[in-house]
Parts: sequence; C-alpha cells; structure tokens
Amino acid sequence: MVPPAPERPQGGGHRRRGDREVLAAIIFVATSGCTWNQLLPGFGLSGVTAFRRFTEWTPAGTTPTSLPAPTVRQAQQSSPR
Repeated sequence: MVPPAPERPQGGGHRRRGDREVLAAIIFVATSGCTWNQLLPGFGLSGVTAFRRFTEWTPAGTTPTSLPAPTVRQAQQSSPR
C-alpha cells in the first residue's frame, strides 16, 4: 500500500503526480538501467519527481517486490545530480 501524500500548504507549485504514473517511471528506471535524468518525456514527469517518490516509498516498504534486488539497488544508486 502506498503511504498517504504529505500535506502541503496552500500556494504555488504543481499538482502532485499520480501514483500510477510515478510507479511506471520507477519500474522503467529500475528495469532499463537508465538514470533518473534519462527518464523519457512520455512519462509526463521528471526524473527528480520519480526519484523523490521512490525515496518516500522505499522506507515504507512500498518498493515493488517483483523487482529483483539488484535493480532496486541500481535505482537507489543512480540518484539525480
């Protein structure tokens, strides 16, 4: 189960991206071997957004268990710079 979205104060910024789109991007990065910044524009979100959500979900145990451990480690190590 995905943890609830953190509360945001009213104001500027963009609407939070949907969990499905972000999960698809995370799986793509983990299985393709590309870096977060090489995420294809077709996902509709930046690599930084996908990485941020990945780091939010990993401690909560939400990282997809269907991914082999090495690909999850690769995704963690390829943090955007």
